[in-house]
Amino acid sequence: MKRYLLLALLLLDVAVATAQLERPYRQFVTQQVQEQVLAQDASFAANLASMEQYINGYGTAGNGRADTIAVVFHVLYQAGSAHPSLEQVMAQLDVLNLALGAYTPPTEPYTLAQMQAFSDGAVDAGIHFCMPSLSASINFVETGVAEWEPGQAMKSGATGGADPWDPEHYLNIWVCNLKGHGAGYAQLPGGPAASDGIVLDFDYLPGFVQGEGYPYGGGKTLVHLIGSYLGLYELWNFENPCTDDYVGDTPIHNAPNFGLSDDYHHVSLCEDGDGKPEMVINYMDNTDDVALSMFTQGQKNRLKAVLSEQGPRYGLTNGCQGLGLREDDNKNQATQGQPLDGKPTMLLFPNPAAGQFSVKIVGGKVGRVKLSAHSMIGELVWQGDFDLESEHHVASVNGRSWSAGLYSISATLSDGTTISQKLNLQFP
Repeated sequence: MKRYLLLALLLLDVAVATAQLERPYRQFVTQQVQEQVLAQDASFAANLASMEQYINGYGTAGNGRADTIAVVFHVLYQAGSAHPSLEQVMAQLDVLNLALGAYTPPTEPYTLAQMQAFSDGAVDAGIHFCMPSLSASINFVETGVAEWEPGQAMKSGATGGADPWDPEHYLNIWVCNLKGHGAGYAQLPGGPAASDGIVLDFDYLPGFVQGEGYPYGGGKTLVHLIGSYLGLYELWNFENPCTDDYVGDTPIHNAPNFGLSDDYHHVSLCEDGDGKPEMVINYMDNTDDVALSMFTQGQKNRLKAVLSEQGPRYGLTNGCQGLGLREDDNKNQATQGQPLDGKPTMLLFPNPAAGQFSVKIVGGKVGRVKLSAHSMIGELVWQGDFDLESEHHVASVNGRSWSAGLYSISATLSDGTTISQKLNLQFP
């Protein structure tokens, strides 16, 4: 009874603070949905225990390894309703590659010494994301469901959702309108295949919600959920506050943090926390996207163990091998050159790339296209002209002579329109 009273008080504090701030509060529901799945599948708890035993023995063996995960997005929308565009999904993929593939400091400065010390300990997780097929990996599905209850119904065509790609080799992400203001949830490794993957609410995809001051438009919600999907526990536990997340270099949290104070001074109320600042800039906390910016070395060790050859998510690293750009029979409008917002979009594939990559322009007047590549300091490293008269034509670019890193790839269309996307160039 005592723990449920504490939980009620914590939730009351959150509700009061949210009302005072008059702003949205992101509600991850991974823990709640996981309890439902654990109750339905007796093997899940045993698999989680086996995972912990394996992680404990794995250590730091994978620190120097680069992993690439194949991702498939299923965007579920009701006819006539607002829903994310192809460009917004691609922007989310960029955020994933920046957050997990190359450490990027936050845009907000730190005024508290301890927070700066946390930032100094941030690591590059060394995880990248690709789409196995441009014309099928973003699957727009019209459905009769206006709002989805947190659960598994959206993960099956039989219940109005979309069937997953093989969950052993592909990370399936269902993007939909969740009922009850939930931001999303992920299934940790070891759960049943039928429910494996991530669910993300529309409002937490980059650029979907417009408006000054919206704190969750940076795409960090999905970064957090991928952390859970790859075996990281959230820094708080609703049912058992101050529960250890099995990572030695993350402070004990009694509850999720949200919002931003002037000095980032959120202290732990846990007995083992000793009143020390909590790691509010960690992706597994719940502060604003502008602050979330780091994984620790201990968290990276877990991620690498889960993706290692004997780990529970190893199959995901095989989904991008031997890729070639292929067209298929998918007839939905977003993947056949008809962007939902009517604006041209550039697709880079694969991204990250290991030298050779392809450029496809979706929508707009294509014709003769001038492509160029600039480094992150603005240096022009390559340019070329291509005839992409058909919306299905693709330009193949050889970047093997470039240095590894991030590039801005720009395309100037025949009508003068210029569009760009970021490319992450990584060599084995």
